[in-house]
Amino acid sequence: GTATGSPDALLFKQGINGSASTSTGRDGQGFPLSRQNNGAIGFDGSTNYTDVGSVGGAGTFSNCTISVWVNPQNNGGATDYGRIYDGNYEPSIRQRGPTLQLNGTVAASQTYLFYLGADISNYFSSGNMTVPKGQWTNITMTVVTVGTASQTVVGYVNLNPEGAGSTTDSAKMWVGDIGNLRIGQGYKTGQRFFAGQIANLQIWNRALSLPEIQQNYKAQRSRFT
Repeated sequence: GTATGSPDALLFKQGINGSASTSTGRDGQGFPLSRQNNGAIGFDGSTNYTDVGSVGGAGTFSNCTISVWVNPQNNGGATDYGRIYDGNYEPSIRQRGPTLQLNGTVAASQTYLFYLGADISNYFSSGNMTVPKGQWTNITMTVVTVGTASQTVVGYVNLNPEGAGSTTDSAKMWVGDIGNLRIGQGYKTGQRFFAGQIANLQIWNRALSLPEIQQNYKAQRSRFT
C-alpha cells in the first residue's frame, strides 16, 4: 500500500542504535520511536492512512478470511466511527466491500462493526465485537458464500466467536472483489480516520478453518504482548 501522512507516524524496524524500549528505540532512519516496535503503523486520527488499491477481481474473495491486529487509542482529533479497513470499492453505487470500523468514539471498551453488502442501507453485520482500548486485539472475519443463495460472516476476537451475520438475498450479497481498499480511513468519504495502531492485515481467498485461525493467532500474538 501507499502510506499517506507524516513519516514519523510509520513504525519501521529498528536501526542498530535502537532497543526494545519506546523511549530509546529508533527506526531504520534514526528517528526516535513513539510506540512499541512490532511492525505496526501508527494512525493519528486525522491525516494518516494507507491506500492499498485494487485487490483481486470479481468473485476473488466471495469466500475469504480477513485478519488484523488493532490497538485503538484516544485522540482528540479522531473522527467517530474510525475505519480499520474499508473496502468500499464502488462508491458511485454505494456497493460495499468488507469494512471494519469503530462503533462511535473510542471508549474504555471499544465496540467494532463489520459491514458487508450490496448497498449501505442493506448491509449485514457480524454484530458488535468489543475489545479494550490501548491493548492489542486480533479481529478475524470469515466469509462463506454458497452460489447466489447465501452469504455468511463469522467474527472472532482473540479466537473467541463473537457475532455472526448472513443474507439469502442475492441482491444484497457482496460479489467478492475489492477495488479500493484503505487502512485507517474511510474510502468513500475520505474521512473517518482511525486513531491508534494497525498491524498485519491479511486477506485470504478462502475461509480458513478454526484450527488455521488458531495457528495464525498463536504464531503472531507474541509480537503484540
